[in-house]
Amino acid sequence: MLLAVPVPAVAAIGLATALSLGWGWPTALYPVVMRYWSQAAARTTGFVSIGTSVGASVGPVVFGVVVASRGYSAAWAATGVLSLCAAGFLIAAQHTMTGHGPRTPAPAATIEAHE
Repeated sequence: MLLAVPVPAVAAIGLATALSLGWGWPTALYPVVMRYWSQAAARTTGFVSIGTSVGASVGPVVFGVVVASRGYSAAWAATGVLSLCAAGFLIAAQHTMTGHGPRTPAPAATIEAHE
């Protein structure tokens, strides 16, 4: 949202915040995913990696389309709203999963291979 403000000092703060959080959140997310699904950590972090890769591929294209049709302020505002929605989704998912552990048991072949 700070990047949508047409004041250079505010945009600079928004840029530093966006880069820090944008590059750092997957690193913070993986330990949480592995804690909830410790029996299938590789599988679940793979799914998370797929999601982040798709977002990293599709996001800039959609951002460019919004810039071309509505301008930079609208594109940054939309990105801010989507980021807040994603944060809300992650918080809701955390509350849903607290204390439940893995949603699916690890396959028997995986368990036998580790023993």
